Amino acid sequence: GLFFFFKGQCPYCHGFAPIVKNFAQKYDWDVLAISLDGGKLREFPNAKNDNGVSTNLGVAHVPALIAINPKTGDMLPLAYGMVSESEIEKRVMLLTQPSGAHP
Repeated sequence: GLFFFFKGQCPYCHGFAPIVKNFAQKYDWDVLAISLDGGKLREFPNAKNDNGVSTNLGVAHVPALIAINPKTGDMLPLAYGMVSESEIEKRVMLLTQPSGAHP
């Protein structure tokens, strides 16, 4: 799944929201959109207000996109700022590749 952090007054967040939504639909990923200022996005009408999770994850800038592995709880930052869908795909592939050979 994905955590998508945004602010309602952030033009980059509004531009990034359709990219995040398309990526999530394409790969059947769940998105939990979290508003840092109580603002809304058309693409994520059920966004939650930040309850401190942004601080716990060290999110200082928006938009921010973080992948969560539901089985392990591992979190992988995918984007801070607006990036393309293909860039998200590249980062997911890079971050999920095993590093080095395992015996």
